[in-house]
Parts: sequence; structure tokens; C-alpha cells
Amino acid sequence: MKTLISRIWTNFSFVIIFTLISACFFLIVGFKTAGIDESKYEQYTIVESDNLWTIAENYASSTKEVQSMVQWMSENNDLINENKLEAGTKIYIPVKKQQTADEIMYANND
Repeated sequence: MKTLISRIWTNFSFVIIFTLISACFFLIVGFKTAGIDESKYEQYTIVESDNLWTIAENYASSTKEVQSMVQWMSENNDLINENKLEAGTKIYIPVKKQQTADEIMYANND
């Protein structure tokens, strides 16, 4: 006589495996997309000669701050190879987003 667990596995193995794979997929996608609040950070478009260090140097005031910015950009952007950035790629940098005049007017007209 088969045990209860082996009968459940025999009858529902496909459903159990499918459910586990789906749950893993949604967890991974959920964590990946929950990373950056895009409304709070500046978006930067990579140009041909850029690397994370030179981008950070344009915004930071000290070497320690440059290192922190490089680490943040590396961890919070979906970069395939952080040492070889593709021109045209958009990344977020840890600088507060500047409001445009339109956004300020819209906020005042609530």
C-alpha cells in the first residue's frame, strides 16, 4: 500500500512542480523590479567613452563618494558587464531627481 505522500506525488507531480517553478519565477521578478524608485533618481544615458567611475566623478564631491556611487550604480542597475557599458543604455544614478517647471506647476495645481 502506497503512503499518502507517494500517492499525492504520483497524481499531482506536474501541478506541484509547475507551482514551485511559478512561485520562484514571480519571487525573482518581484525582487528584481522592486529595486529602484524611478521617481527619486536621475536617469543617465551612457555615451561611448563612459564608465561608472567617470559618471560618478561628474556628480560626487569626494573620492569616497565616487566609490559609493559606483557601488550603488553597479548594484541597482541591470548592467550585463559593468566594465563595458553600451552607449545608449539608460541607468539610474544616486542623485535626487530634479523637478521640471511643468512638474512643479502640476504639483501646485492639485
